[in-house]
Amino acid sequence: MALTVVQGKHNVNVTLDGSTDFDMAATVVSGFSIMPDGVRLTSVQFYPNAAGDVCIIREGSATGVIIMKAKDVGGAGVHREFYPHFKKPFIKGSEGISGSMVIFEFI
Repeated sequence: MALTVVQGKHNVNVTLDGSTDFDMAATVVSGFSIMPDGVRLTSVQFYPNAAGDVCIIREGSATGVIIMKAKDVGGAGVHREFYPHFKKPFIKGSEGISGSMVIFEFI
């Protein structure tokens, strides 16, 4: 399974493969590009492959500060709201669970 990225008007959906890094600052999908300061992130939704999976999202790089760490308890997913701040979401391939989906929403 390969990392897949699908872009909507105000969201980016990422299906993780468990080995490939996802760097939103380097992502260009259908003419979409990230501003130098990042995107104005409003929420993150995490849909795990299995109950108990953990989602770790960092700021800007594989060594960046953790901006969200969430563990799914019941298999229904996790939704976190953010006051719109510019962020450059990054998911380390080794910290991404294969088959899990992360949806970034922004304005």
